[in-house]
Amino acid sequence: MTRGRKVDPTRARRGTGHRAKAGEVKIANEPAAILLTSSGPPPPPDDLDHPHAIAVWNEVVRELHPRGLRGVDLEAIRLLASQAALAYEAAVGAEGWRRTGLMTTNANGAPIVNPLVRVERDAANLYLRFSERFGLDVASRMRLGLLQLAGQSLSDALAEDLERE
Repeated sequence: MTRGRKVDPTRARRGTGHRAKAGEVKIANEPAAILLTSSGPPPPPDDLDHPHAIAVWNEVVRELHPRGLRGVDLEAIRLLASQAALAYEAAVGAEGWRRTGLMTTNANGAPIVNPLVRVERDAANLYLRFSERFGLDVASRMRLGLLQLAGQSLSDALAEDLERE
């Protein structure tokens, strides 16, 4: 006599032991996103004063606003925009490493890699991590399932991205 599937202790602790049957859809108690449509896309916050950060804010908000934004998303978008501006300044700003050179000297006069290179790399990595969370590139949209929800195929999304550039 079979007793069925053994209990997985990890799933039991997480409370994820129940699987929906084929065709069964779980309806969330809370909407996935509360649209901020009352006054259109929100403007950049006052503390975001770098022109590159403002441009990134406007682009990201314009992209995400139709998908749905919550008020709590705006702080993450502000951080994303400020990291983009920091990476931009470290690379091509007035004192960026591309203007001052890849190599510099330390206090002893020994050549070292310009510290702005690390600043740019770290800011760019944080920007990319934030942008993946919001599905701002094709690969992250595929992982998040946004292309399937919109009924697009990967080739359609790639074609759209290529047309934009």
